[in-house]
Amino acid sequence: MAKVRCMGCNKPIGGLVGAFGVKLMSGQVCLTCRDKLEKMPNYQLISPEQAKAVIKKETTMQDVAEEIQRKYNGGSSKSVPPAEEIRQFKALLDEGLITEDEYEHAKNRILGR
Repeated sequence: MAKVRCMGCNKPIGGLVGAFGVKLMSGQVCLTCRDKLEKMPNYQLISPEQAKAVIKKETTMQDVAEEIQRKYNGGSSKSVPPAEEIRQFKALLDEGLITEDEYEHAKNRILGR
């Protein structure tokens, strides 16, 4: 059986219960790479290519965050009100695209907790 590999550093993820990795919307990452990604706002929404670039330090988290901001604000530089941003994450949760933990993490970040 082939082992799943981290989309960031390409290390095998696994163990008996897959405990050494975390599944994101865009793929699986090891705990080390997830620690690097969690420091970036909206890390749950990044593509595998963006995640790899951030992990390998080919781009900065700020550049990717700005790209996400432009994408989800229709190219506008104005910020989304906190309540609307929480609604967007709740919709992602309801669609099964993010986990309850990812939703709570995003909500707490937005609310400054």
